[in-house]
Amino acid sequence: MSSEVPDLAGLNFEEDLWLSQAAGIKAFYVTENDAGTTAPRIELGETDRIFVTAKVPVSDVEVASDLTERGFVIVDTALSFHWSPTGDASLPEGQNTPLASSGLIVRAAEKSDADSVGLLAGRAFTGSRFQLDPDFPEEEARLIKCVWARNLVLGRRGDQCIVATCNGRVIGFLGILKQDNDVPSYVIDLVAVDPDFQRGGVGMSLVISLLNNATRVGRNVIVGTQAANVASVRFYEALGFRYAGACYVLHAHYRGERSV
Repeated sequence: MSSEVPDLAGLNFEEDLWLSQAAGIKAFYVTENDAGTTAPRIELGETDRIFVTAKVPVSDVEVASDLTERGFVIVDTALSFHWSPTGDASLPEGQNTPLASSGLIVRAAEKSDADSVGLLAGRAFTGSRFQLDPDFPEEEARLIKCVWARNLVLGRRGDQCIVATCNGRVIGFLGILKQDNDVPSYVIDLVAVDPDFQRGGVGMSLVISLLNNATRVGRNVIVGTQAANVASVRFYEALGFRYAGACYVLHAHYRGERSV
């Protein structure tokens, strides 16, 4: 990762309060520039560390180039997929039930599941955007996902979480955000399967459970995945998701004694 100090002058950004608390750093994300607005100043102490995320559509080459010149680094390319209960979207043949195999149960998460889900998340993620960023130590990157997942269960993030269990053991989870705009949607915020149970239909069962619910209430479903994760792309396409767009994910880090 470049050690160049990021130039944030003229950018609009907001604090990511959740990530700030989860990671123990000052985390911000770049927002679109609005006419007449002024970017806030970030006051930094001698040992303060800030982390800034920017997401830029891949078609906005000029914007991405400007950010890299400012010291941001592209760490990932994220793909967005949409699913609709109408039109040409459909579930695969024989996959209209949330149970992929005997003994597997998909249910709403309970607060008592928080520790199990957090530990699972800490084990399951190996290539998140935080792990792809060398300025995040591996332990810190895993901790972010662990806290993220626990908060989904405890209701501190998102709107709903479902889990997959086998013989009473939590082996997968799926966190959901609701969007109630012009097109009401569910957003898959985070989904993971225990490494010991991957490729056994657990992830399929979790997502199909959500799709069945979305069909009942008439909501679309949105999910993002990494462009490099070919297996994930094929998985969602097999379930009727359709490609909707791509964006670069850029990170910038700064440590020092000054305000920006």
